[in-house]
Amino acid sequence: MLRLQSLQDVPLLPVEPSARALAILIMEAGAIPVTEPEDALHIAIAAVSQAHYLVTWNFAHLVGPDTKLRLLDTLRALGHTPPLLTTPEELLEIVR
Repeated sequence: MLRLQSLQDVPLLPVEPSARALAILIMEAGAIPVTEPEDALHIAIAAVSQAHYLVTWNFAHLVGPDTKLRLLDTLRALGHTPPLLTTPEELLEIVR
């Protein structure tokens, strides 16, 4: 409950058609497994919306070291400026 309360003033990013298309390209490039379309859409929404940060605990598909590098390279190759992929703990270190 406390997590939800802390996010109540954070605006939701729209799911644009361009984000859905980018999610498919991210999976086709092998940066996110095709079995994880929600993860691909998550990063695509952040990239299309030009978010500065994407905060997650998803080490398997978003913030693990190898995955993060593959995602950043893929997004740049597709013409997008990637958000900083970070865990909540890392973000707290950044904003202190």
